[in-house]
Amino acid sequence: MSSPAPDESDPLRPKLSALDQRTVAVQFTVTAAAKILLGRGHYERDDEMGNMLRIVFPPEVNCEFLIVEDRWRGEIAPGQTWGCDFFIRLDKSSD
Repeated sequence: MSSPAPDESDPLRPKLSALDQRTVAVQFTVTAAAKILLGRGHYERDDEMGNMLRIVFPPEVNCEFLIVEDRWRGEIAPGQTWGCDFFIRLDKSSD
């Protein structure tokens, strides 16, 4: 699988739009324990927040994450280890 297209303003950072309709593993920390959820990315535009990636999880998870493109500075990695297209780590290092 190829890597996501780089962001023209920062060639080392891929665009969130590359995750539209793709499977995404999201890692985050809850009470000092790392959790990983698998979902699907939906790249969309919001009039107030701008471009964002909405990651929707299965109904039993009962949540979703929104990543606002011009505020987020995290990394996007290949997700083969988790059986999906991409991997995003949400924690203090990826504000």
